[in-house]
Amino acid sequence: MGFRLPDSYIELMRMHNGGYVDRCCYPMDVPPRWADEGCCMITEIYGIGTDSDSLPERSTLMRDEWEYPDWGVCIADGLASAHQQIMLDYRQCGPQGEPSVVWVDQEDDFTVTPVAPDFAIFIRGLVSEDEFFEADEDLADDGNTGFLSSCA
Repeated sequence: MGFRLPDSYIELMRMHNGGYVDRCCYPMDVPPRWADEGCCMITEIYGIGTDSDSLPERSTLMRDEWEYPDWGVCIADGLASAHQQIMLDYRQCGPQGEPSVVWVDQEDDFTVTPVAPDFAIFIRGLVSEDEFFEADEDLADDGNTGFLSSCA
């Protein structure tokens, strides 16, 4: 039996089917072990499809090749790509329920850090990295103000 994706995830994928994110930081009272800034950061959210960067392919790769747990679905890359993943956590709700969102750190023996009670709250809570980091003058502002800056 597979996992039922949250309605909010499916709705976002209907608008923007994955890609890199402009608002990449989720504020946390207890951030992942390496994050002194008070947030977890992602680089992209996996779209729904059949190419190698899509949700089914990436989540399967993370489980089979990188040994991520089988109790959830990998949906986003952390800063270190395969070494840190944002996952939908179905352990409490079962495969057809509404999963919470967690940060899983492969480099720290797959330590799980709770992030948000559900995907909708996670997405609404993402903020610009400018709220946590000083602007890097070497990075050009592309003027994109949307949630996803590049769609699959």
